[in-house]
Amino acid sequence: MFAYVMNPSPHLFRRRQMMNSPNGAMLKALDPDDGMESHERRRAARHTTVLQVARLCTERSEELCILRDISDTGLRAEVYCRLQIDEPVTFEMRTGHRVSGTVVWVRDNSIGVRFGATISVPEVLAHCSFDDRLGRIRPPRIDVAMPGLLLSGRELIDVTIRNISQAGMKIRTATSLLAGSEVTVRLAGIGQRGAKVRWYRDGEAGLQLLQGLTYPEFANWRVECLAEAAAA
Repeated sequence: MFAYVMNPSPHLFRRRQMMNSPNGAMLKALDPDDGMESHERRRAARHTTVLQVARLCTERSEELCILRDISDTGLRAEVYCRLQIDEPVTFEMRTGHRVSGTVVWVRDNSIGVRFGATISVPEVLAHCSFDDRLGRIRPPRIDVAMPGLLLSGRELIDVTIRNISQAGMKIRTATSLLAGSEVTVRLAGIGQRGAKVRWYRDGEAGLQLLQGLTYPEFANWRVECLAEAAAA
């Protein structure tokens, strides 16, 4: 914390303004050690806007989030689930690359996270890109276990949703499905969606939604799921 003085310098006044602004709050989250040297502060203050959906892993569950800003010491993310200060979290990018840290502030639907160790921002940004040279790229997905219905032709099939992303889902079903065929999947809170069977093996199938879920649609659905789970 900065000490208050009777006659603050213009530089210190501007510094206070930054710390009280939204960007300043980000700076404080990324730069929690008030004892660090000024050049370290300047390095921590440099952050890059990301706007990337990632998987958020906590000790309680897996959810999606939007990475907003990132620096070599921490990041700011938009979340729809409740998190606590000092809670450990891990973010998984579309390539499977992970970064971990601790929640240092919570404000509305945003959190500030401090990394356990300094990271390379260019490396993380590369894993947020669509460059398939870094490995297999797919939309972030979360593991679930919930019932659903599948309409294949005129047959209505009970299925279990095993994981889901904005673009598709993996289901478990005792009924064989033909890869390439189009089906309709029904899931509570999401409704009815057309999908294409991408693969089927050993009682499991991968479905690609013909019309993907927007992030707000996905987030609202998960908020309902979490509320129902908390009330059960």
